[in-house]
Amino acid sequence: TVVWALVAFAALGAGFLLRERVYRLMGLLILAVAVGHVFFVDVWKMGQFAGILGIIGLALVLLTLGFIYNRFAEQIKKWL
Repeated sequence: TVVWALVAFAALGAGFLLRERVYRLMGLLILAVAVGHVFFVDVWKMGQFAGILGIIGLALVLLTLGFIYNRFAEQIKKWL
């Protein structure tokens, strides 16, 4: 799952640098699959404490992404 997230960020970065919409959308799709996999599969395979930490970590990542999007919404809309 971590590798999926890294591939997603690489695809997003390439999409922004090359100004290619397909790469950005592919990166978002891969990231969505990775987040879904973490929530629906990985968390439930872990123990109770590790599962709680996994959900908290996922929440922090999503909150950070939401903050970045909110802060730079106008620039991101131009790129997307």
